Amino acid sequence: MGISHWNTHKDYVARRPSTGGLLKEPMPADPEDFKTQVRHIDSGLPIIVRKVKKAKTTAVVFGTRFGRIDDSQETGTPRSHYLEHVLFEGTQRRKTVQDINDVLNSIARRDNAATYNEATLFYIETDKGADARRAVDLISDQMANSTIRRYGVENERRPVWQEYASDLEDTGEVAYDALMGSLFKGHPVGRPSNYSHRAVNAVTRAELLAAYRDKYTPDNSAVVLYGAVNKELIEAAERKFSSLSGDLRPTEVLPAPLGQSMGEVEIADRHFRQAKLIMAMKVPPMNRASGEREQMALELAVEIAGTRAMDRLRWDRGLAYGAGGWQETGSTYAYVALSTAVAPSNAPEARRIMYRILDGMSSGEITPKEFREEKEDMAEAIKVPNYGVLGGAVNTALNHLVYGKTYLLEQSPKILDEITLDNVRKVASEYLRPDRSLTLLLRPGR
Repeated sequence: MGISHWNTHKDYVARRPSTGGLLKEPMPADPEDFKTQVRHIDSGLPIIVRKVKKAKTTAVVFGTRFGRIDDSQETGTPRSHYLEHVLFEGTQRRKTVQDINDVLNSIARRDNAATYNEATLFYIETDKGADARRAVDLISDQMANSTIRRYGVENERRPVWQEYASDLEDTGEVAYDALMGSLFKGHPVGRPSNYSHRAVNAVTRAELLAAYRDKYTPDNSAVVLYGAVNKELIEAAERKFSSLSGDLRPTEVLPAPLGQSMGEVEIADRHFRQAKLIMAMKVPPMNRASGEREQMALELAVEIAGTRAMDRLRWDRGLAYGAGGWQETGSTYAYVALSTAVAPSNAPEARRIMYRILDGMSSGEITPKEFREEKEDMAEAIKVPNYGVLGGAVNTALNHLVYGKTYLLEQSPKILDEITLDNVRKVASEYLRPDRSLTLLLRPGR
């Protein structure tokens, strides 16, 4: 179980979330693998099916559009993550956590659950056939029939807090909280993600029962069947998940305002051995109405900027071991960033170099060679996805829940082919502007 704050991170095909080690060796794709079926059962719950011809395993994913942003907006307590834990504590059929673990131990190659900024996912990867049908039976039971007993709530209180406490020792989590808090101050995604011991202790059983009833509903959730999928599995999913019911009580979250985010923030933290330098800019969030071509053109622009950062900071100057660019986008917030880690004494020079990179990008100084190479790399990534069955299933679930882009994978090759150098220059000049950037420096210190 775990928290994954990054909805997306530097992905060409389906804006891959941080999948916590789910990624596997590249899987050559058959053209038929890009086709997706979306079936709705009577309750309205979508069951998304993506068959992969060469797959030897099956991934079953249940996701609900309920995450950290909902908690920040509504209660200020970690209901979504806490509930992710408690749903393994027993159902009406499987009375104890051991009953659930016995099933998982007998069928699962890999299984887990994760809470994201805007969604919570539960997933199992199994051998194809009967084990996959048992995975459907287990997850549907957890989602529709969990008892959320008082004992289970108390039993998970310490593990939930310990997970947050461990994140306080993780420089990546510290950097993420600092970046989001500085870039999106006043928006729910900008509030601290590592809840205090007091906030964890404040979570009540009644609060979790209400969230379970109000958020784990057919119109707020989705099921993904991915990999080796046959008719029997689809029918089992349609039958088992028909027991999920309820009416959504949505969380109202306004989009984060774009505006200017110019400024500098410096934070000292004892866990850092080097200085971490990030230059970030807010961009329009991806949602059901946003233009896919502009989003993909922006990805290309960020990749070009990241390649320049690596070339100039690592290969030309030897200032850093690595550098790069990324973007994260949700339904109500989004940003792009360049980052590197350097010795504290080299941070001022690294900042000047990164500023000049962004200044050149925003001035349209992108060569045809840079554009061609990054576009070829992206096209290859689409042809041969660098994730396996479980990673692909997680991507598909998040795309549907957060972005409403179930068919994104099928559309990507055609959209990419249509993008021109002028398209990339246009988005770079609009969004990769150093005068609208936030510079965050995290350095060693008390």
